[in-house]
Amino acid sequence: MEPQFQSSFIPKKSVDSGIRVVDAKHPTSIFSVLVWVVVVVTIATSAGVFFYQKLIENQISQAEKNIVAAKDAFQPDTIQQLLNVSNQLAFTQQLLNSHILTEKIFDTLAALTVKKISFTDFTYSDLGGNPAISMDGESQSYNALAEQYDIFNGSGSILSPQFSNFNLATDGNISFKLTANINPDLISYPKSVEATVSQ
Repeated sequence: MEPQFQSSFIPKKSVDSGIRVVDAKHPTSIFSVLVWVVVVVTIATSAGVFFYQKLIENQISQAEKNIVAAKDAFQPDTIQQLLNVSNQLAFTQQLLNSHILTEKIFDTLAALTVKKISFTDFTYSDLGGNPAISMDGESQSYNALAEQYDIFNGSGSILSPQFSNFNLATDGNISFKLTANINPDLISYPKSVEATVSQ
């Protein structure tokens, strides 16, 4: 029998050396993925905040420029002049509203006075927006006084007429004193203007 020997130093069976070939890819964990996500989100958020801040600053700057331009367009001198005119108009309006037409009282008395009565010593007063008159007068009879009372009382212009201090004069006439309130609308300038315009 011939002896068996190996003609080559290369073994016929593969030798297990215990060394494993590992894939070149590195294993990834959830923790590293989360870290990268947080980093990317942080960078994106920081960039967004930065650009938003710049946008707001630009808008504020533009608004300030617009305000300055609008202020310059109105011209402070012109505004002051307009305010002065407005104040003068308000003062004039106040004067007109408080102005009274006393001649209306005389016109009304002339139209409503009975022929047998004459008035003297006219006094006008206005306390707290309640205009009133006081007059001395003479009447040829008591009937004329009664007629005069009815006319004044029903006129709507001479309010609450009161006759007092009756005395018989030497010529036979009756002297008296009349006090009465005046309807404020009768002597109001604005009311008079409204009545004129509506006619």
